[in-house]
Amino acid sequence: MSLDASDLNLPADLEILRDRATAALARGETLHDLYAELAEQDPVALMDLAMGPKGLSGPGAFAAAWTIRERLHAHAKPLAVLRRLVQLAGESSESEVLVLKVVPSLRSKAEGEAIRRGASGLPKVQALLDLILPGMVA
Repeated sequence: MSLDASDLNLPADLEILRDRATAALARGETLHDLYAELAEQDPVALMDLAMGPKGLSGPGAFAAAWTIRERLHAHAKPLAVLRRLVQLAGESSESEVLVLKVVPSLRSKAEGEAIRRGASGLPKVQALLDLILPGMVA
């Protein structure tokens, strides 16, 4: 079952949409179609769900945000999108893959440095970000 927002008056019904999306994630449904629809029809609602302070979280939210990352860049600074995606990926190995895919030109250098540091999980991602974007990551 695909989550549909067509019956909502966005952005006024954003809390309802957030509740529906949270319930869909809990049922194991994906948000890919919803995020793609919002990217076209209501980018403000998309940014709130994907990047906002009350944004969705967890592996399903990461997967949906990852598929539309280029669209997120149209509405937010790339570094902010990268930080949010890393935050969503959390301690999973997906976060390492994310960083290495986002900055492919530095892949071998970043991998070598991460291996040298022997870090894992979120600290490893932070180490990679520090290497790739020195002085820019809080």
